[in-house]
Amino acid sequence: MPISVKCTDCGKSLRAPDALAGKKAKCPDCGATVPIPSAAIDAEEISDEPASKPLSKSQAKSKPAEDENESDFDDAEDEQADGSDDEGTKRKACPMCGEMIVASAAKCRFCGETLDPELRKRGKKRAGGRGKEAPEDLRAIAKYQKGVLLCILVELLALGLQVAAPQQLRPLFGIGYLVASLVATVFVFLLAMKVYSTGMGVFWGILTLIPCLGLLVLLIVNSKATGVLKENGISVGLLGAKLSDI
Repeated sequence: MPISVKCTDCGKSLRAPDALAGKKAKCPDCGATVPIPSAAIDAEEISDEPASKPLSKSQAKSKPAEDENESDFDDAEDEQADGSDDEGTKRKACPMCGEMIVASAAKCRFCGETLDPELRKRGKKRAGGRGKEAPEDLRAIAKYQKGVLLCILVELLALGLQVAAPQQLRPLFGIGYLVASLVATVFVFLLAMKVYSTGMGVFWGILTLIPCLGLLVLLIVNSKATGVLKENGISVGLLGAKLSDI
């Protein structure tokens, strides 16, 4: 006859084959060792189903061993799974969506956010934006911008003097305006190559030679250079950025 017993920890009613008398077992509900008048390892829950046939001694010995091995194997597997994230692959929360991702991931697989600084910089450049410029590039931009600003002031001054000066002095100021335009072409070419590209440098440089457009080109390229410098945390005044600040 099956042996009935209650778990001393959880109070669950259990039943074990009498062939397993004199052995100890774990409660299938709480895992505690259940002592019985003759304790059983392979305890079963009491149900309305007919009692199972008694097991032979060889079956009784083999089955508890399988249960214990299986239980131990599951525990080891769980520990390995739990430790894989801590030791093997470190994880972190995505700053955008909060999902857990591999700490070294360059891009979140859930929301698609780019996390790698280099990839983010390349993406900005492809989208038309500019990442952080190198200090030598920023210094060159600030230097060429000063040249452009100086040319703008000279051209405005030359135009004003051509109107206000006596007739005999106007050609002299016209020559000054022409020289300022040629110098401005060089500075615009150099500055546009830094803030745009080589092709745009040639394009804007040629436009400075066209009357009435030259001054407008100077203002456009200067505005772009100011934006690049400010994006990199450099303050720009009326005469450009201070080279000592870069």
